[in-house]
Amino acid sequence: KKFELNQFVRENSLEILKAHENSNFNNWDTLRLDGYEIKDNHLVIKTSRSNYISHMLTNRAVDFKIADQISLRKLFEYRDKLSTLESSVFSNHLGMIGMIVLNNGYTLFPHRGNSSTISKNMITSGVAKPMLLKKNPDCSLSSGPIKVPFEDFMLNALPDAMKISADSLSRYDVSIRFLGFGRDVYEGGKPSFFYLINVDMSVNDYFQCHKDFVESDKTTKVDHNKKVYVVKYDSIRWHKRGSFLSFFYLKSPDGKLKEKYIQPEKNLLCNLYHYNRFLNNIRQSE
Repeated sequence: KKFELNQFVRENSLEILKAHENSNFNNWDTLRLDGYEIKDNHLVIKTSRSNYISHMLTNRAVDFKIADQISLRKLFEYRDKLSTLESSVFSNHLGMIGMIVLNNGYTLFPHRGNSSTISKNMITSGVAKPMLLKKNPDCSLSSGPIKVPFEDFMLNALPDAMKISADSLSRYDVSIRFLGFGRDVYEGGKPSFFYLINVDMSVNDYFQCHKDFVESDKTTKVDHNKKVYVVKYDSIRWHKRGSFLSFFYLKSPDGKLKEKYIQPEKNLLCNLYHYNRFLNNIRQSE
């Protein structure tokens, strides 16, 4: 089925879009999460079809003052618990959030540009994208049991996220693990799946692939990343309850580590949580 915008949102859509005057965005079909259940130790999700502009009019404008003190959060999400996915009036498209880990203890933190639809000038997880639906009906979502949900989508998102070519990436082994899922209070309850993406690539190889890559038409991209930090994972530190992160990163494979202090996107903190929990489980099993 197709998600329909709430009447109040529809009637005030032109006013709400003013929240995004400095953002570059377009419209695509997206996968909305309508609910879920745990059945026989499997996660069963219920979905419908939404679109990106509905997301911009709801989840990504949740705190925008429409008139005086009115906001969508104060109208629809003012309680001390989020509405259930089944009863939420927001677009709630599924976010795909992946921690990219190279083979020698480094991870990648993209740095959002000024025209991003959210988290302007913040760092994000290696992959941080909405779950878009393909136009061709022959390329529909997988049916039947799957071990890694939407693995192909995450794999196809990797080259752009890493700022390397798909040909370069194809020379390296990639494994994708589903870590968990959650909802983002900051965006009014938008759901996200969190992943670990291991790329069997050294820092030296990454810098070479990145150097050989020429990005085209970057000014028209939605949620454009202006650079990517190559971060030493064990140097990451949280400050002010995650309001800021500090870490050491490399500007070149043979350069010295430099320290950075910067504000993270909320979903990056969630992905760090899921990844650290995964690492702790491995240590305990050993």
